[in-house]
Amino acid sequence: MKNIYKLLIALVVLVNLTELTKAQGTYQTPWPGSSFKYSFGAMEAGNTTKWYVSRDANVNAIEIADPTGDFTISAIDGTGASVTGGVLTGQGISQVKIDWDGAATGIYYVYLKVFDGSETQCFNVKGFRVDVVSGAFNAIAENVTGGTVDDNAQRGVVNDGSIVATDCPDESTINPIANGGAYSLGTTEVVFRVKREFSMNNWHLKFGLSVGTVKYVYGQDNNEITETATNEYDVLAANDYVLVYVTVPNVQDATQDVTLTVDAVNTKDLVTSTTDQGSTPANDPTDNATTYTIKAIPTIGNMVDLN
Repeated sequence: MKNIYKLLIALVVLVNLTELTKAQGTYQTPWPGSSFKYSFGAMEAGNTTKWYVSRDANVNAIEIADPTGDFTISAIDGTGASVTGGVLTGQGISQVKIDWDGAATGIYYVYLKVFDGSETQCFNVKGFRVDVVSGAFNAIAENVTGGTVDDNAQRGVVNDGSIVATDCPDESTINPIANGGAYSLGTTEVVFRVKREFSMNNWHLKFGLSVGTVKYVYGQDNNEITETATNEYDVLAANDYVLVYVTVPNVQDATQDVTLTVDAVNTKDLVTSTTDQGSTPANDPTDNATTYTIKAIPTIGNMVDLN
């Protein structure tokens, strides 16, 4: 029975697999489509190990033999790793990666069974509960005007420290020559960010604008996203957010409130079909709209011939 009981005092160590800025839940409450490392310490390197996932919470828990659509499991350390369905065996495997697939839902239990030699010898087993956050999807609209870097390589990047909620219109776009019919008040560019929560899957975005038209939409990955219908976009799973660039015609002597409103009925997770409105926990409707205010500029009338 030598060293397998060291497992009893081991702590679970979890490491997020993607960059820290990319939200994907926690190891105990992962979002569908996310990945985490799971590890138990205080094990002998030569012991036979068996990792498996079950819906049961007892020592005789039945392994999920076909994890298709739920998860995939792979070894990070140890030797002789072999995966059959949802079961991973080998020697001294203390760290595994679990990819919680897009259709994962509900409560799972992740187990490590350690044998004192081969699988015919004495064993110890330890597990922990994982609640996959399913049936949830939330879209959050934010104004990020002033914080974007508008060039070909950086249209998906935001400096949150430079965001402003209201400002003068872009006077640099005014064409001031009045005679000849070329005079124009120009336009102002407004930028909104729409980000998703509780999902790592492909998602669909639909929104409305109070004024202005969409110039282009860029993902977090700095790639332009093609419109599928008026103000509707299919967004790849790699993008936790998109940036919506809006062109607004300047006007004289009037403040303009430019508001983006997420369509909560049609904005959704494309794998689970959970909508922003139908999300559980309940959707917060207060985060579906955001506004940027363009200040008024003085009126100048038509040119008058006083000769």
